[in-house]
Amino acid sequence: MHAAPLPDPAETRDNATFEALLRALSRPGQVHGLPRPGLLPAALALVDLECAVFTDDPALAPALAGTGARLAEAAVADYLFLSGNPLAAAGSAPVGSALHPENGATLLIATGLSGGPALRLTGPGIDGSIRIA
Repeated sequence: MHAAPLPDPAETRDNATFEALLRALSRPGQVHGLPRPGLLPAALALVDLECAVFTDDPALAPALAGTGARLAEAAVADYLFLSGNPLAAAGSAPVGSALHPENGATLLIATGLSGGPALRLTGPGIDGSIRIA
């Protein structure tokens, strides 16, 4: 089996994307822009050798494998990078608790936020609930 090459180191040092993701992850349910759109810059900023990752995007899987992260099923992944049918995979993602939020997965979903079905977000890190569409 031949491993995919590691990403270009210049791409992995994208501090602006990392800082934007930290702001977004600390305020779930709010819209935040990223300096470089798409799941790949976010994945390169967040994952490392100790992560288990899932993606429903076949084009993203080789880049994720190239980071050294383990490709895994959605039910055991630390990070889920979703673009196709996100609700199917999101429903099986690990869920943390108020006492152990670190046991939950982080979901990054590539989607437009204009219309569509409404979702209610709840859980650790969210004050009450937030509705997005």
